[in-house]
Amino acid sequence: MTEPHATTDMAKRYLTPVIGVPLLQSFVVTHGPAGLLGRFFLNVDYRMREHGIEFSFAEFGEVAETQSRNVANWSWMNPMFDPRVADIPAGRSFCIVARDRHGVIVATASAKLMDASVRSFSEIVNSGEFFALRPEDNLIGQTATLYAPVATTMHGQIAYVGGIWVHPDYRGLRLAALLSRLVNACIITLWNADLSIGFVRAETENTGYHLRYGFKHYEPSLVIRLREKVLIEAILLWMSATDAAEDIAHFLDTLWPEIDTGVVARSGKKSA
Repeated sequence: MTEPHATTDMAKRYLTPVIGVPLLQSFVVTHGPAGLLGRFFLNVDYRMREHGIEFSFAEFGEVAETQSRNVANWSWMNPMFDPRVADIPAGRSFCIVARDRHGVIVATASAKLMDASVRSFSEIVNSGEFFALRPEDNLIGQTATLYAPVATTMHGQIAYVGGIWVHPDYRGLRLAALLSRLVNACIITLWNADLSIGFVRAETENTGYHLRYGFKHYEPSLVIRLREKVLIEAILLWMSATDAAEDIAHFLDTLWPEIDTGVVARSGKKSA
């Protein structure tokens, strides 16, 4: 794998992957269980390439352009990952894309690392820093309020997994579940984060839906408002680095064969 770049924030010593090259050339496994993560990355890369899908890291601007071309099925892009309205911190954010045989982005997911060593995760969200919209670009008046009690106890280096989108032609292959694990594996090895967090819509509470993305714990709620009108109500998901590694092991041994079978069954429709 290609040697990764060190960020300019040497105190944190975070590593950033190389953009625009195949997944296995973009970074080295630095933190976490090397054998497990190496096996996971190799399996994902090899199996998905067999079926015409290649993963790589990409610029957020390219993802924003993809969203602009797919507004019919991707109407709301998470603003923290949208360089048109937010300042995205170098070295503490990344996005992974899946491309088809023609190089077209057909799925994506992103991550952002937050320092909650002094303030809790709840304080970061409720201060308005979570989405990090530039003041001059928040003309829409979007705000977020986190009510989950557990968030007041969350400290350390916390990585958010979000921005997941899959093109309608590729839904049914469980790419969202795969991308969630892929992002979490990168969070472990690049950032050595203490916690991974995510959000799913409130109507999925008590359905076990969060398990599709590997998260073991959940608690309501996050409310996103647009000019005081509730736009989205979501449930907070979280897991430790140990939880994430256990989930990746379970995914490889149990869930991956199911997903791979689905890809095989549909791959003929995606070939060119």
